[in-house]
Amino acid sequence: MTWSFNEQVQPAATSVDLRLGATALRQPMIRIDIWADVICPHCWISEIRLYQAIRKLGIESLVDIRARCWRMGLAEIGGQGRGESHVEIAFAMMHRRLETLMAESKDLGLRVEAARLGQVATLDAHRLLRLGVHQERTVSLLARLHRAYFLEGLDIADRPTLKRLAVRQGYAPREVDRMLQNEAGAAEVAADEAYARRLGATDVPFIVLDGYHVLRGVQTKMQCVTALARILTGNARAVARSRRALGSTERPLSGGERYQPMRESV
Repeated sequence: MTWSFNEQVQPAATSVDLRLGATALRQPMIRIDIWADVICPHCWISEIRLYQAIRKLGIESLVDIRARCWRMGLAEIGGQGRGESHVEIAFAMMHRRLETLMAESKDLGLRVEAARLGQVATLDAHRLLRLGVHQERTVSLLARLHRAYFLEGLDIADRPTLKRLAVRQGYAPREVDRMLQNEAGAAEVAADEAYARRLGATDVPFIVLDGYHVLRGVQTKMQCVTALARILTGNARAVARSRRALGSTERPLSGGERYQPMRESV
């Protein structure tokens, strides 16, 4: 996929030098699945920290990142007969988590417009994320939606606004119009959420690295660096063992083989 960190990543200085360059060159692709809500402050923080870690390790070309859908509030309201809608609950959850984003905003290089944040339904935004799956545009759109909501105070439930944001991320205008005029993608959004629950998710952010290593909750950059380094080191050892067993200098593991645990939903 094409990487563009400039929109949302402000690299911070660090004294850690993992010297994984030569090791990384021998790696199979690392798949990263990110379940997030577009209005979740903890999700955005974790995504930025993850991208900073990827850049720090110099493995931008070795990762396959997929943004997946999760709407906050649905699990909390499910089957309880509460008077609030999941949109109201999601907005309350967002505000409780906003303090973390505000505290880290200076370090992240962000100016959060807290007073302009409104209560929004996010299904259409998530449906657009699903529309971009086969175009490898989900990650860039997710980042743009975070910025639009938290930094610009835009109404990301407004369909003309969503179309403008999506088109600027490379979505075809006709495809966006077609999707917004019907319920396309809603089933896929629900499938993403159901799949996450089967993997043990109860909230977001929920990040799965290489099909097995799970990061739950808001993450620091060092936590992301450590998790990725562990996978890089483990992959390199697995490749070396396989090469010795096969007596071959060719890489024995393909990305498809490594991703099999995550194949259930594409």
